[in-house]
Amino acid sequence: MTTHQTLTIEYDPEFVCTVRDESIGLTGYLVVDASLAGHACGGLRLSEGVSIEELGSLARSMTLKYGFSYMKQGGAKAGIVADPDLPLEKRRRLLYRFGELLGPVLRQGYYYSGPDMNTTEEDIEHMLQGAGVHLPHPRRGKGKKSGLYTALAVMVAAEAAASAMETSLQGKTIAIEGFGAVGSPLAMLMAKKKGVKVLAVSTTKGAVYNPAGLDVERLLKLRQSHGNSLVTVYEDADRIDNEDLLTLDVDIISPCARQWAITEANADRIKASLVCPGANNPVTPEAERMLFRRKIVSVPHFTANCGGVLGNKLEVVGVNEEYIESFIRKRNFDRIRSLIVRARDGSEPMTFIAEREAKRVFDKMREEARHATLPSLTHRVGLRVFNAGLIPDFMIRPLAPRYLERTMRLPSHTFPGQVGSVV
Repeated sequence: MTTHQTLTIEYDPEFVCTVRDESIGLTGYLVVDASLAGHACGGLRLSEGVSIEELGSLARSMTLKYGFSYMKQGGAKAGIVADPDLPLEKRRRLLYRFGELLGPVLRQGYYYSGPDMNTTEEDIEHMLQGAGVHLPHPRRGKGKKSGLYTALAVMVAAEAAASAMETSLQGKTIAIEGFGAVGSPLAMLMAKKKGVKVLAVSTTKGAVYNPAGLDVERLLKLRQSHGNSLVTVYEDADRIDNEDLLTLDVDIISPCARQWAITEANADRIKASLVCPGANNPVTPEAERMLFRRKIVSVPHFTANCGGVLGNKLEVVGVNEEYIESFIRKRNFDRIRSLIVRARDGSEPMTFIAEREAKRVFDKMREEARHATLPSLTHRVGLRVFNAGLIPDFMIRPLAPRYLERTMRLPSHTFPGQVGSVV
């Protein structure tokens, strides 16, 4: 596979696999950017345009996300080339066969999957059934709030950016590209918790815009009843092209859908002072430079949208949403604010700085994993016992905060900013 360059670091994926069964029209891919202790994690997406190149950059994003979050696992991404609106029977047939053909890497734990764009936890379970793998006991019934946790992290990143810009989110305006699993809870959080006015949202069916503000509660209800077609039935708003949403005259834009949404073609027309993404890789490298030169704050995607991986891990051990929000804020706020200040006082975009530091942290975690100590081996055994469901939930829940405090404390070699307690 050819070498890619996401931003500043050239890389080659560790593992690339094409999965094909022409008899049922299946084509799918798995890309492992880098494993840690023999494991890599990342979601499975379903899209007509998914490619190895796209998955390669997304897998690298996962590696960077784990480095920033100090989560000891490698980055990967998988995808099936298919229409997301396929009939359920056809969809499940593709998922089951994909898992069946990927069985060896799934059964040995080299690749751990989860829901991603256009897939659900139920889809992942069906894929794993094809491989003869069962979800670990603690994950059963969990993982359905990944979009909410990602949105929480995006909100916290916007708070940090506002602080660094010496302003407040209250009264600001936002346009959200992608009113889906991340964009819809983000709209709710920004409007209800931070007093931000949502002026525009989009789906695959188009976009709606009202300079006076959209009714977020009505949008959420329409999403439940009409899915992506909500934008065709929402009243009291103008219909606009999806491409025009990102260049609206708003304070904040949040790309929560496609990769490379902001490119050299539209970066010079961005009017927002803050880009705070929920999507992976929403800004091309050259567009990052253009935004930086225009003094637009562009928060690195893997620092803003890491709430999904953090929140899911916390949910598994039984802590509540309030704890998860507090955890994300106390873990990310100061570090993101510090990155913004450093970039403002320096000569390169903050995403470039963040990418190098996340890779450095990941490489150090990977090296530490190669030299296992007695405590780390004991921890691994404990995780296996926990995943097997041999420890009752009522015993885990009261111990979870102390466990998280000890195992997810940020060490001194992570990003500058607040280091230490996570609660």
